[in-house]
Amino acid sequence: MPNSFPMTISNHSESGSITPGDNAEAVTPADADLANVSRQIVIGGAGNLVVRMLGVRGDVGNVTFAVVAGQTLNIRCTQVRAATTATGIVSIF
Repeated sequence: MPNSFPMTISNHSESGSITPGDNAEAVTPADADLANVSRQIVIGGAGNLVVRMLGVRGDVGNVTFAVVAGQTLNIRCTQVRAATTATGIVSIF
């Protein structure tokens, strides 16, 4: 029986957004761009994570996630905003 749902994988950027990260850096929330766009964000302490996603165009606003300690989010973001209350944040890129 043929596969009714063929799987195609495409990179959404030249940097290969579907590949795992190979570096990491601690993040201090600020209303400024990260040094590198994230592939994942790892949370050390629970709270709210307020980010600006890579795909945001113009002044669309922020996205807020309620996160728990140890959680990993597979998101590509350009900023971890100052309104973030979560702690121990690491960006994998």
